[in-house]
Amino acid sequence: MDTNTTLAHLINLDSRGDRLEKTLNEFKDIKSISINKISAVVAKPEWKTDKMPPGLVACTMSHINILKNNIDSNDHVLVIEDDIKLTNPNEFDNRWTKIKLWLDNNDDKWDIFLGGVFGVSARNVRKILCMDNNIVQLNFAWTTHFVYYNKKFINTVINNVNPYVNGIDWWNLTCPGIKITTSYPFLAYQYSDHSDILHINRDSWTNKFVLVEKIIRKKIIKLKK
Repeated sequence: MDTNTTLAHLINLDSRGDRLEKTLNEFKDIKSISINKISAVVAKPEWKTDKMPPGLVACTMSHINILKNNIDSNDHVLVIEDDIKLTNPNEFDNRWTKIKLWLDNNDDKWDIFLGGVFGVSARNVRKILCMDNNIVQLNFAWTTHFVYYNKKFINTVINNVNPYVNGIDWWNLTCPGIKITTSYPFLAYQYSDHSDILHINRDSWTNKFVLVEKIIRKKIIKLKK
């Protein structure tokens, strides 16, 4: 693999070949990412609790398994999921290469980088970390469809996240003090379709990202004044 190419571990249920094909097609012209398909953990009905649907337990397990399998590589780890939707494929290589370079050279300033987020209000945008790439630190955020894990933070996730109790993206609950980052514009949304994790139809899911993107843009403009 080219040293300038990031290996992305793609979580995909073996039964969802349609989603695998869709994701591979999403990245077919992307040069900065190489895809490594990982078979997702299959949810079991008995895992259901008041807080945790079986699909979320399985998703959390899938992320943790990838981190455990790559902990000795001494590299940051990129995990993506099969509902990922690139916001601007034509600009992705240029933007991700620059963002990754900054992240790799400043790994004391972040714990996870999310390619897109929702559930964020203006007050959750803490500060700008990199003016050139609009990388910001957030106090809070959801999503797991594009997560770049800092190698220094992987042990914390493995040790703190119990998949039967907490979802992988309950970051602030499981990892107090976590430094969550993202960039504007987002690199990726999630498709508005059926969720294999929550077993619901997400008809307006993409719109959640668009809304938060606008909020972050306004806050960045305010912080730059």
